[in-house]
Amino acid sequence: MRTIVPSAVDAVDPDDLLERIDVNKLMDRVDINRVLDRVDVNRIVDRADLDQMLRQVALDALLDRVDVDRLLDQVDVDRLLDRVDVQQLLDRVDIEALVKRVDVEAIVARARVESLVGKSAAGMAYSTLDLCRRQVVGIDVVLLRMGDKMMRRDVRTVAEAEGASVTGQFAGPLSRLLAFAADVALLSVLFTFGLSVGTYLFNLFTGNNVNIELTSGGPFWLAIFILWAILYILGTTEIAGRTPGKGLVGLRVLSDNREPLRARADLVRILMLPLSCIFLIGLLGIEFGRRRKAFHDVVAHSIVVYDWGDRPAEMPAPLTRWLVQRGLDEETLPTRARPR
Repeated sequence: MRTIVPSAVDAVDPDDLLERIDVNKLMDRVDINRVLDRVDVNRIVDRADLDQMLRQVALDALLDRVDVDRLLDQVDVDRLLDRVDVQQLLDRVDIEALVKRVDVEAIVARARVESLVGKSAAGMAYSTLDLCRRQVVGIDVVLLRMGDKMMRRDVRTVAEAEGASVTGQFAGPLSRLLAFAADVALLSVLFTFGLSVGTYLFNLFTGNNVNIELTSGGPFWLAIFILWAILYILGTTEIAGRTPGKGLVGLRVLSDNREPLRARADLVRILMLPLSCIFLIGLLGIEFGRRRKAFHDVVAHSIVVYDWGDRPAEMPAPLTRWLVQRGLDEETLPTRARPR
């Protein structure tokens, strides 16, 4: 018997046997659960060479087949964060090394901190200036309202909201007076400073010791000052449409048709200005005239309007509410300039 079995086994052709086996029927008859129960996974893992297996894995191909979106959708972020020990994580961070690696100058450059600070400072300055301008406009409105009542003019409502805009409307007496005072102060300071610098440079380069006394030679220095004032007003008005004083208060000089004032008309306006000041009756038109014109404005066919540049010229909101409640009238506000 012992000799027969090996002979029989030797006579079996394994290839022919395997070809005759129906693998599907065989798998159907296999109890997978019993097979798995008999598998010792720990022994399999212990015998597996993981390093060699990982070396044979094509990571790029594996990652290409990973659906990251689906993977992230299955991650419970809240549970993950709950298991993170933040305090322990921070304790392991080397703050000094981290700070040393930070390029502070690059961060400041990219954040444009200097620009932001400059814009903030400029914004605060503009806000403060506009606040002062609004108060001046408010007083102008009250003064013009008084003048209109004295002239018994018919009025119509023109404002329906707080902070009504007065951009492009005729300027009142207080704003024009403040602009004039600022220009007189500025041109006086510039004249004195220029004269001092000119005298110093003359003495420096000529070796002479010239001491100019404004108290002596009154008519001469008065003529020089008047010439300087004409150049100051004419030059700034032609360049910017306003003098520095008017720019500070928020005014602009225009022609009657609301176009930039020409140099000839501007010169006539400057030459007639002293007559308006000497004969104060020439200034009454600012308070009582329909187009708020002084004598020199009438002669030069010019107007002075509110203009705050790229920001709207506004009335103070409380004053607007008060005027609206009492029937704000068209002639009460500095009337909008209209072409002839």
